[in-house]
Amino acid sequence: MLNKDYAYRLEVMMFAAIAIIFILVGRMAYLQIYKGDYYSKRAEGNRTRYTRIIAPRGIIYDCNGEELVNNKPGFIIALTRSNGKYKPELLNRLSTLLKMPQAKIEEIIEKSKDGNEPIRLVRDASPELVTKIEENIMYLPGVLIEVQPVRSYLNNELAVHALGYVGEVSEYEIEEKVYPDLKAGDIVGKFGLENYYDSYLEVLMVALEKK
Repeated sequence: MLNKDYAYRLEVMMFAAIAIIFILVGRMAYLQIYKGDYYSKRAEGNRTRYTRIIAPRGIIYDCNGEELVNNKPGFIIALTRSNGKYKPELLNRLSTLLKMPQAKIEEIIEKSKDGNEPIRLVRDASPELVTKIEENIMYLPGVLIEVQPVRSYLNNELAVHALGYVGEVSEYEIEEKVYPDLKAGDIVGKFGLENYYDSYLEVLMVALEKK
């Protein structure tokens, strides 16, 4: 009687072990073969990613050594680069949150396709917009918030024509070799002193980027 019970238990344990092995092999085949491409792409995104840290432009002083233009921390809404196309639902959510036409977002992505850095959609984003993005970040895969220096004109519009302003380098300026070493999304002086002394104000940026 004991031998039969013992043999029966051994059979049950053997079948259970075989079943567990089949389950493990099946799961392995599912992950390695059926879902292999999916997890391979996910793994690609876990690599170390190198990106430039944008250094602040030089400060502009008046004849008394008082600051007229300096830099302040600003928030940038950006997209990490993707090997494939971005999902329409992601672009639609971004369009709603940023209050920017989806076609405009797609245009920015297209212009920045040759770079290696995150695609910057909004510069100097307001605290309210940053809060909205953070609240919905779980529904926005690939979206990130960067903290980078932005230009601050201490006297608001005073002497604005003389001081000028900065902006993103245009496609025309890149194609015409006005700024041959820059890429779409880089910031340059557009008018006034910001433009006239752009090479001097950029010296600080280049020096810091080389360190």
